[in-house]
Amino acid sequence: MKIFSEISAIVSDYSVNNVTPDRVEGWISQFDRSIQGAILNVTKSFLEKGYVSRNKLIYSIENIVRSEKICGRDLSRFWSQVSILNVQQDGNSQVELADLLAFYVKKYTNINLPVNEFEKGILFYIDDFMFTGGRLRSDLSGLNEMLERKKTVIVLYMSVCSSAAWQYNSKWKGQWGNLDIVKAKRVMPALENRLSEKNFSDKFWMHSDSMSSGKLSNYIENFQRFNPSTLRNLHCGTKFFPNAVERFNSEIALCEAGIDIIERHGTVKPSLKPMGYDGYDGFGFGGTMLSYRNCPNNLPLAYWWSLGEWLPLFERKVYER
Repeated sequence: MKIFSEISAIVSDYSVNNVTPDRVEGWISQFDRSIQGAILNVTKSFLEKGYVSRNKLIYSIENIVRSEKICGRDLSRFWSQVSILNVQQDGNSQVELADLLAFYVKKYTNINLPVNEFEKGILFYIDDFMFTGGRLRSDLSGLNEMLERKKTVIVLYMSVCSSAAWQYNSKWKGQWGNLDIVKAKRVMPALENRLSEKNFSDKFWMHSDSMSSGKLSNYIENFQRFNPSTLRNLHCGTKFFPNAVERFNSEIALCEAGIDIIERHGTVKPSLKPMGYDGYDGFGFGGTMLSYRNCPNNLPLAYWWSLGEWLPLFERKVYER
């Protein structure tokens, strides 16, 4: 089918496994034939908007390195005052992205950016995605306590979720007295995931009508704190999901597959839900953002689960603690 090749082409530089047309076909064959077309269309749609290729990231980083709005007219003078931050406790995303930033600073200014040189006046924080903002909050809180005088911090993400951006701007930003936060540009627009905008969200978000599935209704009975009012209650197209009917049917199929995966595996962490990692009671986060580097575990399990007999579309790199 043509769509196998179209999905493969969108993620052609995914680095963990080769997502060939045959891989797409093998993955989708695990679903009932009647729903395969809808899932493929929905998958293609969100990948077109939520996948960050290496070329897209490099284009954005190059623009930031040369941005007059950020750097002024004298690039060398600006970057000579900068140190890259490498302060994350887990994962490799910051290291890998910082290396890319340093490469293009060197290319355009011949300056070797230092790492964690805190006496510099400007500190550059770079990472891939901000979903809840918890990691950024922890990293910057620790940095704020360590610094003896105020520093400018530039923050760059591939993309952020709108709820995390709201928390950052309204609740956290003023807590760091030694940090003057300057928000740089993102590679992609923010992903809408606020509860108040649930019907227009850019992530998989279960609909109240999906409770007609016995498998879903039985699963959610295990969560005493689950609030049914958090479910979507309108059927409407969005930027990531232009076809509301295909989205609705695909969400049920993906969630049912995730429940089957959990039941077959047996013991999983309570935060591992059928629609992806999430600390809240419910079906899971339902993420739709990933990059050439890796697939976050907050996408529906059916996209990335690799234990047992399930064939994932995207295999994951798991960081070492």
